[in-house]
Amino acid sequence: MSKEVEYAIKQLSGRILRDSGNAYNALLGTSRKSSDVYAYIGELFALMNDKSSHVRTCALGLICANAKWDEQKKIDGHIDEILSHITDEKPITARQFIKLLPGLAAKKPELKETIVNALNNADFSVYPDGMSSLAAKDAAEAAAEIAAGVDESGHSCCDDESAALCKR
Repeated sequence: MSKEVEYAIKQLSGRILRDSGNAYNALLGTSRKSSDVYAYIGELFALMNDKSSHVRTCALGLICANAKWDEQKKIDGHIDEILSHITDEKPITARQFIKLLPGLAAKKPELKETIVNALNNADFSVYPDGMSSLAAKDAAEAAAEIAAGVDESGHSCCDDESAALCKR
Protein backbone atom coordinates (compact mmCIF):
# COMPACT_ATOMS: atom_id res chain seq x y z
CA MET A 1 0.00 0.00 0.00
CA SER A 2 1.23 3.39 -0.95
CA LYS A 3 2.00 6.05 1.65
CA GLU A 4 1.01 8.69 -0.94
CA VAL A 5 -2.42 7.14 -1.39
CA GLU A 6 -2.89 6.80 2.35
CA TYR A 7 -1.96 10.47 2.86
CA ALA A 8 -4.28 11.60 0.06
CA ILE A 9 -7.18 9.60 1.53
CA LYS A 10 -6.63 11.40 4.84
CA GLN A 11 -6.57 14.76 3.04
CA LEU A 12 -10.04 14.13 1.60
CA SER A 13 -11.57 14.95 4.95
CA GLY A 14 -9.23 17.81 5.76
CA ARG A 15 -10.48 21.30 6.52
CA ILE A 16 -8.82 22.90 3.49
CA LEU A 17 -11.08 22.25 0.50
CA ARG A 18 -8.34 23.04 -2.03
CA ASP A 19 -6.15 20.31 -0.51
CA SER A 20 -9.11 17.93 -0.44
CA GLY A 21 -9.86 18.63 -4.09
CA ASN A 22 -6.22 18.16 -5.06
CA ALA A 23 -6.14 14.87 -3.13
CA TYR A 24 -9.32 13.75 -4.89
CA ASN A 25 -7.86 14.49 -8.32
CA ALA A 26 -4.61 12.70 -7.46
CA LEU A 27 -6.56 9.67 -6.21
CA LEU A 28 -8.74 9.73 -9.31
CA GLY A 29 -5.63 9.73 -11.51
CA THR A 30 -4.17 6.81 -9.58
CA SER A 31 -7.50 4.97 -9.88
CA ARG A 32 -7.29 5.19 -13.67
CA LYS A 33 -3.95 3.37 -13.70
CA SER A 34 -3.89 0.95 -10.79
CA SER A 35 -5.76 -0.62 -7.91
CA ASP A 36 -3.70 1.25 -5.30
CA VAL A 37 -6.70 3.35 -4.19
CA TYR A 38 -8.97 0.29 -4.16
CA ALA A 39 -6.84 -1.07 -1.31
CA TYR A 40 -8.50 1.69 0.77
CA ILE A 41 -12.08 0.99 -0.31
CA GLY A 42 -13.09 0.41 3.33
CA GLU A 43 -11.99 3.94 4.19
CA LEU A 44 -13.96 5.27 1.21
CA PHE A 45 -17.08 3.44 2.44
CA ALA A 46 -16.66 5.20 5.79
CA LEU A 47 -16.08 8.59 4.15
CA MET A 48 -19.25 8.32 2.04
CA ASN A 49 -21.12 8.87 5.32
CA ASP A 50 -19.02 11.81 6.50
CA LYS A 51 -20.85 14.85 7.89
CA SER A 52 -19.34 16.98 5.10
CA SER A 53 -21.18 16.76 1.78
CA HIS A 54 -17.90 17.60 0.05
CA VAL A 55 -16.20 14.56 1.58
CA ARG A 56 -19.22 12.35 0.76
CA THR A 57 -19.14 13.51 -2.86
CA CYS A 58 -15.42 12.78 -3.18
CA ALA A 59 -15.76 9.36 -1.54
CA LEU A 60 -18.66 8.37 -3.80
CA GLY A 61 -16.73 9.49 -6.86
CA LEU A 62 -13.73 7.41 -5.84
CA ILE A 63 -15.87 4.37 -5.08
CA CYS A 64 -17.29 4.58 -8.59
CA ALA A 65 -13.83 5.15 -10.09
CA ASN A 66 -12.51 2.02 -8.38
CA ALA A 67 -15.35 -0.26 -9.41
CA LYS A 68 -13.19 -1.69 -12.19
CA TRP A 69 -10.81 -3.08 -9.56
CA ASP A 70 -13.58 -4.66 -7.45
CA GLU A 71 -12.87 -8.34 -8.05
CA GLN A 72 -13.66 -9.02 -4.39
CA LYS A 73 -17.17 -7.57 -4.90
CA LYS A 74 -16.89 -5.27 -1.89
CA ILE A 75 -18.94 -2.63 -3.69
CA ASP A 76 -21.67 -5.20 -4.25
CA GLY A 77 -21.80 -5.80 -0.51
CA HIS A 78 -22.27 -2.08 0.17
CA ILE A 79 -24.50 -1.25 -2.79
CA ASP A 80 -27.62 -0.40 -0.76
CA GLU A 81 -25.67 2.02 1.41
CA ILE A 82 -23.96 3.50 -1.66
CA LEU A 83 -27.24 3.94 -3.53
CA SER A 84 -28.84 5.61 -0.53
CA HIS A 85 -26.91 8.70 -1.62
CA ILE A 86 -29.19 9.02 -4.64
CA THR A 87 -31.26 10.97 -2.12
CA ASP A 88 -28.38 12.35 -0.08
CA GLU A 89 -29.36 15.01 2.45
CA LYS A 90 -27.66 17.56 0.18
CA PRO A 91 -29.29 17.63 -3.25
CA ILE A 92 -26.10 18.74 -5.00
CA THR A 93 -24.29 15.65 -3.66
CA ALA A 94 -27.19 13.49 -4.86
CA ARG A 95 -27.17 15.07 -8.32
CA GLN A 96 -23.41 14.70 -8.74
CA PHE A 97 -23.55 11.08 -7.59
CA ILE A 98 -26.49 10.23 -9.87
CA LYS A 99 -24.43 11.38 -12.86
CA LEU A 100 -21.73 8.84 -11.96
CA LEU A 101 -24.08 5.86 -11.84
CA PRO A 102 -24.00 5.00 -15.57
CA GLY A 103 -20.23 4.59 -15.25
CA LEU A 104 -20.64 2.42 -12.17
CA ALA A 105 -23.22 0.26 -13.98
CA ALA A 106 -20.86 -0.11 -16.96
CA LYS A 107 -18.09 -1.35 -14.67
CA LYS A 108 -20.40 -3.49 -12.53
CA PRO A 109 -23.01 -4.91 -14.96
CA GLU A 110 -24.23 -7.34 -12.30
CA LEU A 111 -25.51 -4.29 -10.38
CA LYS A 112 -27.23 -2.66 -13.36
CA GLU A 113 -30.76 -3.75 -12.39
CA THR A 114 -30.25 -2.74 -8.74
CA ILE A 115 -28.97 0.69 -9.78
CA VAL A 116 -31.81 1.31 -12.25
CA ASN A 117 -34.40 0.23 -9.67
CA ALA A 118 -32.91 2.59 -7.08
CA LEU A 119 -32.97 5.47 -9.58
CA ASN A 120 -36.55 4.73 -10.64
CA ASN A 121 -37.82 4.40 -7.07
CA ALA A 122 -36.01 7.38 -5.55
CA ASP A 123 -38.21 9.87 -3.71
CA PHE A 124 -36.92 13.35 -4.40
CA SER A 125 -39.80 15.05 -2.59
CA VAL A 126 -37.41 15.61 0.33
CA TYR A 127 -35.83 18.44 -1.68
CA PRO A 128 -37.27 21.87 -2.45
CA ASP A 129 -39.43 21.89 -5.60
CA GLY A 130 -36.80 23.24 -8.00
CA MET A 131 -34.12 20.85 -6.85
CA SER A 132 -36.58 17.96 -6.63
CA SER A 133 -37.44 18.19 -10.32
CA LEU A 134 -33.78 18.52 -11.32
CA ALA A 135 -32.78 15.46 -9.30
CA ALA A 136 -35.68 13.49 -10.77
CA LYS A 137 -34.61 14.52 -14.28
CA ASP A 138 -31.01 13.48 -13.56
CA ALA A 139 -32.20 10.10 -12.24
CA ALA A 140 -34.40 9.49 -15.29
CA GLU A 141 -31.51 10.35 -17.62
CA ALA A 142 -29.09 8.10 -15.74
CA ALA A 143 -31.58 5.20 -15.71
CA ALA A 144 -32.19 5.62 -19.45
CA GLU A 145 -28.46 5.69 -20.14
CA ILE A 146 -27.93 2.53 -18.10
CA ALA A 147 -30.90 0.79 -19.76
CA ALA A 148 -29.52 1.73 -23.17
CA GLY A 149 -26.42 -0.22 -22.27
CA VAL A 150 -23.79 2.48 -22.59
CA ASP A 151 -20.49 0.70 -22.20
CA GLU A 152 -17.55 1.76 -20.06
CA SER A 153 -15.93 3.67 -22.93
CA GLY A 154 -19.12 5.72 -23.36
CA HIS A 155 -19.20 6.87 -19.74
CA SER A 156 -16.44 6.76 -17.22
CA CYS A 157 -16.30 7.27 -13.49
CA CYS A 158 -12.83 8.72 -14.10
CA ASP A 159 -13.66 11.31 -16.76
CA ASP A 160 -13.39 15.09 -16.65
CA GLU A 161 -16.85 15.36 -15.05
CA SER A 162 -15.68 13.16 -12.20
CA ALA A 163 -12.51 15.19 -11.82
CA ALA A 164 -14.58 18.34 -11.45
CA LEU A 165 -16.72 16.87 -8.64
CA CYS A 166 -14.54 17.91 -5.76
CA LYS A 167 -13.21 21.22 -7.04
CA ARG A 168 -14.47 24.08 -4.93
